[in-house]
Amino acid sequence: MYRSEQAWKEHTRLARRDYEGAHTAGFARDKFYIGEVDPVFADRFRQVAESLPRSGYDTTASQSDYTYYRNFTSLNDDAEVQRLHLTHEARQHIDEFLAHVYDDVCTQLGYNWQVVNGRITRLAQISDSQLGSNAYHTDSLPDTVIKLLLFLTPPSKTLGTTAIKTEQGQEVFVTGPTGTWALLEVSQLLHRGISSDSAQRIVCELTITPSRRRNTAATIKGIVSHYPLMPWQRCSELKVCVYPIGALENDNWAIYGDSPSLFYNTLSPENEQPVELYHDANSVALVYLTPRTFNLEHSRLQALLAESLRVLKPDGDLLLQVNEQTQSYQAALLERTAMELGFTFISSEQALLKSIFSDVTTLNATDTHLLLFKKPKGDLL
Repeated sequence: MYRSEQAWKEHTRLARRDYEGAHTAGFARDKFYIGEVDPVFADRFRQVAESLPRSGYDTTASQSDYTYYRNFTSLNDDAEVQRLHLTHEARQHIDEFLAHVYDDVCTQLGYNWQVVNGRITRLAQISDSQLGSNAYHTDSLPDTVIKLLLFLTPPSKTLGTTAIKTEQGQEVFVTGPTGTWALLEVSQLLHRGISSDSAQRIVCELTITPSRRRNTAATIKGIVSHYPLMPWQRCSELKVCVYPIGALENDNWAIYGDSPSLFYNTLSPENEQPVELYHDANSVALVYLTPRTFNLEHSRLQALLAESLRVLKPDGDLLLQVNEQTQSYQAALLERTAMELGFTFISSEQALLKSIFSDVTTLNATDTHLLLFKKPKGDLL
């Protein structure tokens, strides 16, 4: 879990850095925010939700992706909470809801965000239950994984709602018309569902995370999936070392040219031949450059990075290793050059990168500093 927490903290910091919109301090202070969406849309979504059948609870019924934290407690078919099947029409309404509230949520969070999972639930029509999620609790999520709730029935103490206990101990009940929505830091604030014997509360519950870009399309992973363990993953297909050294000569690596020395001569500062990588476009998963690479004259280094972008698959990794003594200058130059070419900067967390790329043996050296970039893909987190 340490790796996951560190990755999410860094990802959130970068998302804040990239965000250029308005920001208010209310959510950061209170850890919750309540708003309302267009009532005509909300009523239409309510009618769709009321017609949804109950969802199956066996593992095979879930579209789970186990790069997500697995939450098998969600398989419990209890009498308190009914999980509803998300039809194509329901998913369309979720996307429409996101388009309605995206900018408002950005203003509260101070960064772009995206939906990484979601569900629609219906509370049983019983008097205020204190069982399961109807008892005060916090969720076991990283602090930057947040819940966005859309109430498809009017939230109130008499018809069913959600209660929040603030850090000051005040109890707040979400109330309002159909289409009331609430943003909650569910891992820090105590909260609970409130059922009613006069109505069944229906809520669309979305799990959201920071994003490096605007993204209003919901990703729904299924009942068992909880939240992504990491905001990004290593592109783990064929590993390709562009600038190999002896320790990397094994079957795991594709080596350019007839030998490492031949490729080194091709890239050496004394050689003026055009920089060319011998792979097709979008064909490799990892380009790894050692500190020796950065002895190249700037225009040739830029050409090497451009070639790396060409041969990498979408979501492919560009891993750069610089000398610790010169990391500040080199890191700034490399980051600027790579991003100008179209790469996305992902991470400079040393322990995290050395753990994920542990098969690259030279990364264990203590006098090196790592930078990870990715070639963008359509759904980059």
